[in-house]
Amino acid sequence: MRSSVLIFVFLLIAASRSAGAQPPAVGMVESPGVKVLTGLTVPEFEAEMQLMTSSLGVSCGFCHERRNFASENNPRKATARKS
Repeated sequence: MRSSVLIFVFLLIAASRSAGAQPPAVGMVESPGVKVLTGLTVPEFEAEMQLMTSSLGVSCGFCHERRNFASENNPRKATARKS
């Protein structure tokens, strides 16, 4: 159930962001690990991540490896990106 909610949240945010996508500018999140929430400034990106955790009632470690947020080793992270 939670993974379905997580997928829905990611897709909803991705759809709202892709409509106004802009090229990266200074202060934008630029990381090869960021595949869905692109085109955001660092504070916007952090706010989106906080929205995810509070909406789902989980901590960051639910989808991310605790000491390496860019790691792809947590299968929930990949599940959240599936459409």
